[in-house]
Amino acid sequence: MNMQKMLNGFIIIFLVINVGLFLFIYQRENTRYTLSSERVIQLENILEKNNIYLLDHLPNFYPKSRLRVSMPIDMEKELVEGFFLDEAVRFIISANAHTHETSRERLTFDQVNEKGRVFYGSSEPTFVPKNLLDHEKIKTASQFVKEMTQSKGKFELTDQRDGDDFSIYYYNERFLGELIFSNETVVRIEKEGITEARAIRYVPQGFVGSPLEIFPADEALYKFMNYIRAFEETSIMITDLDLGYAIGQSTLENVIWIEIEPYYRIKLSTGQTYFINAYTNEIYRP
Repeated sequence: MNMQKMLNGFIIIFLVINVGLFLFIYQRENTRYTLSSERVIQLENILEKNNIYLLDHLPNFYPKSRLRVSMPIDMEKELVEGFFLDEAVRFIISANAHTHETSRERLTFDQVNEKGRVFYGSSEPTFVPKNLLDHEKIKTASQFVKEMTQSKGKFELTDQRDGDDFSIYYYNERFLGELIFSNETVVRIEKEGITEARAIRYVPQGFVGSPLEIFPADEALYKFMNYIRAFEETSIMITDLDLGYAIGQSTLENVIWIEIEPYYRIKLSTGQTYFINAYTNEIYRP
């Protein structure tokens, strides 16, 4: 009996030690890959001296592996059937695309420049929010994204831009906790409903190789500052800064799958977007 009590005591002590060790390692790694408050303040001061203002938080910079993705699945037949049902559809083949259209809607499938990208247009929208309150528009946009992607992948709203009489919603796929910038659906809603959209989805297969060190977010922003100040003198507001995966300048011709790398994505109040490779700290702009 005493032996059993001693054994139970040793088990409890072992568990406490392991929990404590886990918390210690977690805190150490979190501190190592999170910018200190001093570095954040220094960054903000330097950016502001250069008339650049950061309106978003800075992501941590844990090491990341490459992500393997395969080329987009051909969903032309499924999307045409899903959007047009039994309506009369006109089919047009051009050198660069396949287009299916009715009297009020149109789907265009890129066949050359970015095979797998789909464009949607409507003169008499069928996706109409109940009212023009923001949550209703987002609800309608999210339902449209499910239709446009055939519910493949988990897409989440990552940005919203509002004009005088329209809103544009940007969705990206999140795979195993990581955003994939190259997988996107962009939806434009006017007072009549959804009038335009575009979408593409590369199929994520999984992460490959050991995690590699990436540049901290402040070094990426210093790189951006030096780059943009070489040709732009006006005040700049960075509205969004996030970390995810992008195809970048990879060659997509005659490939079945590719391994893509982590990028910082910088969005400005003007709507411009810049990408910085987190492995190399090199700037890429689509």
